[in-house]
Amino acid sequence: MSNKSASSGSGHYALCLKEFKTAAFSTMAYILACCFICYILGYGKDASEVKIIAGIPEWALYGVIIPWIVMVIFTAVYGFFIMKGDDE
Repeated sequence: MSNKSASSGSGHYALCLKEFKTAAFSTMAYILACCFICYILGYGKDASEVKIIAGIPEWALYGVIIPWIVMVIFTAVYGFFIMKGDDE
């Protein structure tokens, strides 16, 4: 195996490891935020206390839908503008 091939393999591994760490951190932050918001807004409340916004319970809107939309936007921006490929 040539040195060029070996160095490109380790570079590819480092690139994949960096992207894996970013994905793992953002996914962990997303899950923790969703669980925390849903717990604060929805757990232990009577059905009469839960606010309904556009037909969706407040805890579901702020704890599931909004964070999901934010993560989709973050993923698209990261994938299109920040993440580097093997070419660079």
